[in-house]
Amino acid sequence: MREKRMLTTMLENIESGKFFNEDMFDIYVEDFLDMRDAEIFDDEWARVYDELEALEGDNILPQDAALMDKIREKSYLTVYHYTKSDEVAGRVSDDLELICKAHLLQYQDSWLEKLEQAYQEHTLPCGSFAE
Repeated sequence: MREKRMLTTMLENIESGKFFNEDMFDIYVEDFLDMRDAEIFDDEWARVYDELEALEGDNILPQDAALMDKIREKSYLTVYHYTKSDEVAGRVSDDLELICKAHLLQYQDSWLEKLEQAYQEHTLPCGSFAE
């Protein structure tokens, strides 16, 4: 129940403009994407993704999956509004899906916690942000 509340709060914050702010997106898109593709970031992201996929199975209820889809959609549209970059918007919405799945599956990982913390601090995670 607590996990679903976290997702509902995330969606409410995205819709109300509290989750993202314009300053987060004062970036050079190509530099951001390069840092996201760097091994130090990409390897960790892929590791967490694979671990969550292995845990997921049928463990996420359809209504929770629908809530995650709304979070992905709203975050994508918001980030695209700020950056005009479908790649940046896609990366952010993918990050939020990881964070949501981790909460729903009660998965804990220090790198993922730092990813979530970066968003809470209105910072776009990339490169070696977790060091």
